[in-house]
Amino acid sequence: HGLTHTLTQLKAKKQGGTLMSEYEVEILKIKVNHEAESTLGNVMGARHYFKEGARIDPRFLVFEYMFNLLLRDRQVEMVESFMQRARRNLSSCQQMIMGYGK
Repeated sequence: HGLTHTLTQLKAKKQGGTLMSEYEVEILKIKVNHEAESTLGNVMGARHYFKEGARIDPRFLVFEYMFNLLLRDRQVEMVESFMQRARRNLSSCQQMIMGYGK
């Protein structure tokens, strides 16, 4: 999302024939570097819903893609717990503490 937006801005300036100042070029370099590192982190990050010998639920992968997020282990555990209880017609409520991967 961010990298695409940044590159679209650059393309618009180029097509408009607008020259960028050295400051704008440096800011753009920082943005592109940050977005590239973020994308690499998301691609290389551990997928906690891929468990050895278990069936994979593709909804987790779709969720990460749609919202540009990387689910943490505790988040996957909570969702799986909610799904198990819902299958047995049981209600459930859980709380996560601030800073613990919400």
